[in-house]
Amino acid sequence: MPGPWLSLHRWLQAILPGRGASRRQARLDAAVRHFRPGQDAPARSDLPVVDCIDPALLQLERDKAYFWCTCGRSRQQPFCDGSHAGTGLQPLRFSPAKSQTFWLCNCKYTRTPPYCDAAHNRLVELRARRAAP
Repeated sequence: MPGPWLSLHRWLQAILPGRGASRRQARLDAAVRHFRPGQDAPARSDLPVVDCIDPALLQLERDKAYFWCTCGRSRQQPFCDGSHAGTGLQPLRFSPAKSQTFWLCNCKYTRTPPYCDAAHNRLVELRARRAAP
């Protein structure tokens, strides 16, 4: 049963310090510094824009290729429209294994792209902590 063990492994990687933990934290800290919903791109073009923190609930078809926007600049969120040009970020091509409704990430800081993992809650929480005296 690789499914449950793989999920457990990802969860442990997310919460336990170790290889890549400081990199994930640095990326999340950078996201909080640049978190400006609905505004222009952040000063660093290698970070995605958080245009909307709410995930998109979409019906996706099995084996159809989709291109998930990783930069946050697309006007067709959560899908790519080519607005990433010059950012160094590329869209993520994915194909669902079955036809069903999925939550796709719009904040672009998910650990399970393109699917939402509630990272948008961490962005809001961290921003609130930084704003508190």
